[in-house]
Amino acid sequence: MGILRWHLSIFYTQWVSLFATTTLHFSSVLAHWLLSLYSIGSITGVIVIFWLLRRGVAETKLLLAMNGGSLLALAVICYSPAAGLSMLAAFGFGFTAAGGVMQVGLNLFIKGYPHIKGRITGIYFTFGSIASFTIPLVTGWLSKQNIATAMRFDLVIAVSGLAFVGLAVWALHVPTTLSQERQRINHIDQQIVRLLNQRFETVTAIGELKQQQQLPVLDQQREQRVLQQVAVKSTQTAHTPYLQAIYQAIMHNSRAYQTDLHTNLHKEDIDHD
Repeated sequence: MGILRWHLSIFYTQWVSLFATTTLHFSSVLAHWLLSLYSIGSITGVIVIFWLLRRGVAETKLLLAMNGGSLLALAVICYSPAAGLSMLAAFGFGFTAAGGVMQVGLNLFIKGYPHIKGRITGIYFTFGSIASFTIPLVTGWLSKQNIATAMRFDLVIAVSGLAFVGLAVWALHVPTTLSQERQRINHIDQQIVRLLNQRFETVTAIGELKQQQQLPVLDQQREQRVLQQVAVKSTQTAHTPYLQAIYQAIMHNSRAYQTDLHTNLHKEDIDHD
């Protein structure tokens, strides 16, 4: 999946210049330009993927699109004698094959199995290490036969990657049991409670600062801004009113907590007097 995309990239950078000069008969300058365009595409891909994920695009859609795109771009590089088309494909290959896809694949698995994310991460990178060891052995042997054969072996990896992505997407959408879904909820709840504890610790500091500056506990404009940010950051429009209701409850309890802190501190001051 993402690991195969990563090894596609390594394989490409090792062989594309030699392949372009010996098989496609491009000039040395053009052959190295194909490598530079790949690098430009990979940097662009990281930025675009980050933006798409922030916009709520599903990881499964990204992986399918980028694996399909890298396969198409690689096929053009391997078989097209047209320099302009090869340059466009080199940029597209960098964009789709190296643009942070490995991390997207890992995030997808962790999201699917949050209760065993440590194990998932270990397995994911273990297979990556195995591939890092075995693929150079295969490609080194192929390069002794023919540079074109070695380069086009990358297509086999690309097809395998697309097939594995399709299988993973199907597996992650297989109906789960009620027990499994409740385990996911329990894991999410643990994270929410931890973050709420941190939030209330910050509320304590804010309450003390408000008391020092003699400011009221309620800041209506601030609460409206918080609710607006919830609407902006919500990736599912249907969820937004419910998320805002939850935040209204959180802020209500934060005000109550600050009021109690203020009352307790006031009592302590009176007792000391």
